[in-house]
Amino acid sequence: MHKIGHLISSSKYAGIEQHVNELVSELHNTDIEASIIGDKKIKKHFNDLHFINFANNYRFNPFNIIKLYKIVKQNDIHLLHCHGNKSILLGSILKNFLNIKLVATVHAFKSRQQSVNNYDVVIKVNKNIKLYHPNVVLVRNWVKPNLSSKISTRDGPFIAIGRLEQVKRFNLLIDAWEEIDMPLVIIGEGSKKKNLESLISKKNLSSRITLMGQLSENQLSKIFESAKGLIITSKHEGGPRVALESLSYQIPVFGSAVGYLTELLSEQLLANPEDEEQIIKTIRSCAHNADKIDIREATKNVLNKFSLSKALQIHLNIYEELLSNDL
Repeated sequence: MHKIGHLISSSKYAGIEQHVNELVSELHNTDIEASIIGDKKIKKHFNDLHFINFANNYRFNPFNIIKLYKIVKQNDIHLLHCHGNKSILLGSILKNFLNIKLVATVHAFKSRQQSVNNYDVVIKVNKNIKLYHPNVVLVRNWVKPNLSSKISTRDGPFIAIGRLEQVKRFNLLIDAWEEIDMPLVIIGEGSKKKNLESLISKKNLSSRITLMGQLSENQLSKIFESAKGLIITSKHEGGPRVALESLSYQIPVFGSAVGYLTELLSEQLLANPEDEEQIIKTIRSCAHNADKIDIREATKNVLNKFSLSKALQIHLNIYEELLSNDL
């Protein structure tokens, strides 16, 4: 049986961690023995999956490489699959000391191209991510397998979901909401929470905008069942996965033209991610006309193109080819 380690370096459970969780859960139904290598702070989210503790607090700490080297050797891992920029850099350095097969999944735009050079295969989650590597494979993200796939009643609030960090630019959303007299719920946790709370208060929007913490999958499903629309304000994204989940409920999605949204949505719903004024204008226009947005074709494309079963098979093919060549 082949042993594969999936390396994640964040101490917070978000999109990449969810991606790895669902993929490894499916791998357990195959002849591959897969392990999660990550921070124990997020272990509780991985249920019965084999989890190896690896606290990686500092990206360039040489002791991290030593710890990772020992984990790989002690667990007899044949292939290391690294997710996200920090893990990819660690895997690239490890390759200099250990003869191991390496796979990287790039979940968003990547500026440090040199760190993928040591990898056997590089996976990108949408076609717009530009990578300079001889063996790049497109594996689309997928709709969460356990979503109820009900159709939203669209009589609830508008929603935005993500880490409360600068890259998500929820400050733009709050600026846009000055001219939208409808409820908005921003779901997530992060270092910019106090800044956003202050901005909401300063603009006297507390009666319209609610900051909600991280929700469980069941709680999020309940939100999807009535959401009026999902708004994306990120400057760059690999996905965003939450857009697929929303579209599966036939919830209108609009805002910044990032990730694979340009494949799924009409131009009228999207704005240049570099043009903040256009993003605000697009949000206001779409919010005021949300009831008229027909999202059925996008929902159909999501359910056809973005499936976990398709993604799983591509991963299995990659693993099999690399590991059989190693025999």
